[in-house]
Amino acid sequence: METSEKDIFLEENTLLKNIYKIKSVISYSDLSIVYLVDNQKNNKVQVMKEYYPKLLAIRDLDQ
Repeated sequence: METSEKDIFLEENTLLKNIYKIKSVISYSDLSIVYLVDNQKNNKVQVMKEYYPKLLAIRDLDQ
């Protein structure tokens, strides 16, 4: 089964470290994915960059 680029993005509303809630994907490249996130501690919208070299990394889709 082949995965598309959109399959590697973290889902909207995913909570990271119980602080950052993903709102959307801003951009992506062969090396990273940039997300718009809500900081749940200070109620600010921030940008988060995930290092994700797509030729080397595999997202575990089984949760």
